[in-house]
Amino acid sequence: MGTAAVLSATLVLAGCGSGSTSEAGSDGTKTITIGVPAVAEFVLGALLAPDLQEFKSRGINVKIENVASPDALVLLATGKLDAFMGPISAGTFNAVAGGSDIKIVAPGGTNNDSTWWISKKALGSEKYSMQAWKGKKIYTSTGAGSYVMISLAHLLEPVGLKVTDLQFAQIPPDDVVPALQSGAIFAGIPPSQSAEDALRKSGTAFSGPSAVWPENVSPAFLQFGKRLLEDDPELGQQVVDAYYDVYEHRFQGDYANDKTLQPMIAKALQVPQAQVPTLLRMTYPTNFDLPQGFATNAEKVWRSIPDVLSYDGSVADKVVDESMMAKAREQGSSSGS
Repeated sequence: MGTAAVLSATLVLAGCGSGSTSEAGSDGTKTITIGVPAVAEFVLGALLAPDLQEFKSRGINVKIENVASPDALVLLATGKLDAFMGPISAGTFNAVAGGSDIKIVAPGGTNNDSTWWISKKALGSEKYSMQAWKGKKIYTSTGAGSYVMISLAHLLEPVGLKVTDLQFAQIPPDDVVPALQSGAIFAGIPPSQSAEDALRKSGTAFSGPSAVWPENVSPAFLQFGKRLLEDDPELGQQVVDAYYDVYEHRFQGDYANDKTLQPMIAKALQVPQAQVPTLLRMTYPTNFDLPQGFATNAEKVWRSIPDVLSYDGSVADKVVDESMMAKAREQGSSSGS
């Protein structure tokens, strides 16, 4: 794990791989463990869950665990991690193709301003253009099967390049800033506004092309494993219902200035409360659904990279389960606050 491995002591942490709690507590509550790859805005929905009434009112006690994306797949499939909020990868598709019970069940927030940042040291004296990316080392959190390949494929195609023309450095999200500053990578995606501010202030990197494609595709998805899909699907539905309420009633409009949320956000992101309004840029889908065809598009890109997908055919329709999202919308879940 990288520097994101140390979460705020105010959050309840579960030991990595310690297993989920399947029995109800003496007060009738059930505990779930949600993994996150970093302490960052793009997983805010998970980081806030332990404090949100939308979960508490449903008798759900949430624990947060820092988990690298590749490790999350194993823990989800074996029931040792209940849910994961983070980017999907080709590994997700490979796991599903191999029979693992893992599915994307809800969207995260989308930051349409998210961009690739270019290291001045790695660029050197070369004039910047998309052609300059050829042969350069690019950030990825999960190797060639990372979800960043989707935006890269879109950016490279007009200039006649492919993702196979690049090199990749697999590093944790929180290590992107120092890697850009040192020139260890040519391009990376800072995990938060504060990370971008640090790069801007240091003058060691500059903002490049958009890292969001297709538009409105979330940089993080809520993914369920064996327990919430198979062992206790009723609990899984309650978790999705809670997220529906959070997105619908908490995360719309100028939520960064909400006086109830601000202290929770400050604690979760480990920043002074006064900074919260300047840090948040995520928007959350009011229709609580996923962009049509995004899984098929992701699979197509990964299929173009040798040795990334380990199966033939397609499992795009098996990776996503929209039934819980649909049920949450139909019920018009009322806020637990």
